[in-house]
Amino acid sequence: MEHRYTEAKEIVEKALTMYPENAQYLHLKKEIKATEWKEALQQAELAEIRAKQLQTAMAMPKKATLTEEEQELQWKLEMQKRIDETPLPTKEDDTFAASRLNDYFTKTKQRLMVDIRTCHNSNAGEEALFECAIVNGTTGEVLAANVQGASKKFVKNEACKIVIEKLWNDKQAADKLIPEDMAYLERFERAKASGHPLVKEATVPAKIKQTLKSSPQLPTRVSWLERQLPPLSLLNQLTQRGTLQARFDIEDVSPNKGVTEFKCVGYLDGDYVATANAISKKKARTEVAQRMLAAAYEKNLLMVYDGSTDEDENGAHDEKNLDGSEHATAD
Repeated sequence: MEHRYTEAKEIVEKALTMYPENAQYLHLKKEIKATEWKEALQQAELAEIRAKQLQTAMAMPKKATLTEEEQELQWKLEMQKRIDETPLPTKEDDTFAASRLNDYFTKTKQRLMVDIRTCHNSNAGEEALFECAIVNGTTGEVLAANVQGASKKFVKNEACKIVIEKLWNDKQAADKLIPEDMAYLERFERAKASGHPLVKEATVPAKIKQTLKSSPQLPTRVSWLERQLPPLSLLNQLTQRGTLQARFDIEDVSPNKGVTEFKCVGYLDGDYVATANAISKKKARTEVAQRMLAAAYEKNLLMVYDGSTDEDENGAHDEKNLDGSEHATAD
């Protein structure tokens, strides 16, 4: 900017040597000088403001960078805080222990690892025998081991009951039961003493529950036309019709503001089926839906049907979005 003022002054001075009495040139010379002075004042003010800002920034205490050990300690303290503040999974003697335990681990942002091993030789005619072990994938602690039974679902549920009991014992021993835990424990012990233990059914909408109870437990035929739908849309339809109940729990597990990550946990008729993490809710839910649909066929809840599709066409594309919240059936 300064060199332009210099050039302008040189041009005016040259013009004045030729026309020294020219009023227009004389006025222009004054204007250039005044503008240059005004610009200099503005630059001085800006320099003063920047100097004050720099001084203020230097005076502020610097945020200490945590060491790796300090970061690990902070992470452990935050996790322990979530564990201390989250109600324990309830202790009903039913077939939904796995679902309740998985919900608890999701809320406390821990990883639940279940390993089921086949212990029989079906080719040799041996009776079915499976063994289950459960590990806290976040801490590495073995929570249950060597739990055996005649079916995968049974051993998993029994192992989850053992884990739930351990969680209660550990929290009681540490004297960390929260009011919700103590209120439930009082009801549980009172019901147990009366000979009528608490029984908690899986969370199923009333309309769907009524349909499921009144329907025969036979595989649902899935037509060719329905099989062209994406897994998420098909599960959405089947849930709406009351054929089965698909549930998706979504949680934001982003490690920081710069990285987006969502965790989706899928349940089929109240039983935990699969978990997936992705950069968006839709991708996580889509991945879980694929596994849930495969599980529905594997559990003989659904069967491929290539006959007439007339009875199915009315409902095959009448998809309705059931996702009203983070706790939803489909997107």
